[in-house]
Formats: sequence, C-alpha cells, structure tokens
Amino acid sequence: MADELSDGLYESVLTESLRQRLETSTNIFAELGDLEDPLLDNALAQLIATRARERLSQVQTASGKVALVNSWLQGRLQDRDPVSTPPQELRSLHRDPSRIGGLPRTHGRISETSLLTNAVGDAAINVQVGAELRTADSVDLVCAFIRWTGIRTLLDSLHEASARGISIRILTSTYTGTTERAAIDRLVREFGAQVRISYETQSTRLHAKAWLFNRATGFGTAYVGSSNLTKAAMVDGLEWNVRVSEARDPHVLEKFRTTYESYWASGAFIPYNPDTHAVTLDEALRLAGGASRDGAPLLSGLEVTPRPHQVRILAALTHEREFEKHHRNLIVAATGTGKTVVAGLDYKRLRMTSGELRLLVGVHR
Repeated sequence: MADELSDGLYESVLTESLRQRLETSTNIFAELGDLEDPLLDNALAQLIATRARERLSQVQTASGKVALVNSWLQGRLQDRDPVSTPPQELRSLHRDPSRIGGLPRTHGRISETSLLTNAVGDAAINVQVGAELRTADSVDLVCAFIRWTGIRTLLDSLHEASARGISIRILTSTYTGTTERAAIDRLVREFGAQVRISYETQSTRLHAKAWLFNRATGFGTAYVGSSNLTKAAMVDGLEWNVRVSEARDPHVLEKFRTTYESYWASGAFIPYNPDTHAVTLDEALRLAGGASRDGAPLLSGLEVTPRPHQVRILAALTHEREFEKHHRNLIVAATGTGKTVVAGLDYKRLRMTSGELRLLVGVHR
C-alpha cells in the first residue's frame, strides 16, 4: 500500500501494521468487517499470494526465487506483519463525511474473479456496473453498440459518477449502424464522457465489450464479456461476463489498461463532439446500417463501404446541400484517397433520394 491510504473500497485482511496505520491516521472513517467462513479461507489465501508476489519480485534469479519459496514452506522465513485476531478486513475508507456509512458494493467480492451469466441468483450486469460506477475513481468502456435503452438502466449511477467528477472514457463504433447518436450526445453533454468513435467497417470492426473501473485503493475491477450497452444486454439477455479483480489478477487489468490506451491514441478512434460532428456520425450510422436517407435499404451487387475520411467528405456534402443549399460542390483530394468511391457513393445516394440522375466521369488517359 502507499504511505497514505486512498479513499474508497477495500477488501484487505487487517494485519497489525494496517491496524496501526488506521489508528494513527486522522480525519478518516474506516469500515471494518469480521472475516468468517466461507470468506476467511479465500481472504487469507489472497493475502499470502499478494505477499508472495511482492517478495518474489524483489529476487532476480530463478534459484533465488526457489530458495525463497522453500524457506517459506519450511517455516524458516519470518513474517513480521501478522494477521490481527480475531480476523477482520478493511472494507472501505472515507475522508469525505458524506461518504460515511458504507459505499455500495457489488454482488460478490471485488477481490475475487467471477463469472456472471444473468442466471437466477446472479445480479444483472446493469446492477453490477451501476454499483461499480458509484465507487470507481475513473471508468473506461469499450463497446461496439450504445443505445439510450442501455444508458437508461444506469442513470442514477451515471449521475452520481458525474457529480463526483470522475473521468469516463468511451470507445465505440458505427458498426452495423446500431449505435444511436442521441445516446452518444447525452453521454457527452449530461455525464461529461469523452467519446471516440471508430468509423471503420471493413478491416477493423470493433466487437469488444468491456468495462474498466480504476480505484486508487488497488481494488480495481474489469468486466469482459458479451454485453453491449443496450437494455436487453444489460438487464435480461443471455449474456456472459467475467469480472476480473485487480487484487487477484493484476496482470489482466494491466494489459486492459495498456491495450485501451493504445486504442485511445491510435487515430482509428476519432474524438466526438456533438456540436461539430453530429452530421458526420449520422451519415456514418446511416451508411453502416444500409439505409438510404428515407430509410429504404441500399441495394448493390458490390458492397462498398466508405473509410472514415470518406465518411467526413460525404457528411460535408450532405451539409452543403441540405443546410447551406449549395448544389455545386467541388472535392479536391490527393491521389489514392478514394475520390472515385466518394463520387460513386454520393451518386448512389442521390439516385435513391432524387430519382433518375446522370453521372459524368472524366478520366485522363
């Protein structure tokens, strides 16, 4: 643990050194709980595993690591920080008086990895995620589909998280046109979320669904599974999600963080601002969903899907025609950027919305 204990959730077995730190700290409220069967065995085993990792990380050679373990197993290694008796654990810590009284907790321990299947007796994923939102210090979500029905199942928790000013970052996509622009707008405007969107629908279709709840206490959690942010997936669908505990599997959460940061900074996900990018997103969702402007399906013997920069060009053309009433527009773009594709898709759209039109293509020899 750090020199100064962080506010938030814990599931730390109370040792003599931890008890002393709590007793000598000022202006804090510590929530303690008794450790009894069936929790006791797992909690003590987790304490031993954590200490073993810490000790082993300080030894450089394989032979040294084996010698350390043998000394431990043979009882020659003295541990100078015994567990307090009767056994208890630190469950939460507060400096803000308004948080005193116990933070909301999920079903199941956050220090253990578990599988959630929406079966009878399991908490629905929206209940779990809602509780996690209320206690996280920051939240990262990667999710292919986002709809208002899914957000609505988390409203109270999102409002509380927003009121605490925690960072919420979201990576999503326009894949199949399922995401709703209105839902994205509300996440940004109402809850202060930072959103980046993949407009790619050909080679890098986003299919991941995962939440990361970071906590300065070291008890972060991640949910990786099948649930998109829709009502069916969050409440009553046949969804499977694994909750991973940082206390138990720190390497998994570290890989989550590293991979998420690489996506966030990659350029494949474009920052979204409702005030300036709404037309672009609408156009991308329409094209990805295979619908014309009047909702009719787009029929073609060859599937041609625009790349992100081409989506922005098509959106700009739509804006010029529909809002600025400019019907003579010139596109200038470098060789290889797909001007022919843009022209073909724009012509196809105009044919379906305006009837019979002619297209003239001029090509140099």
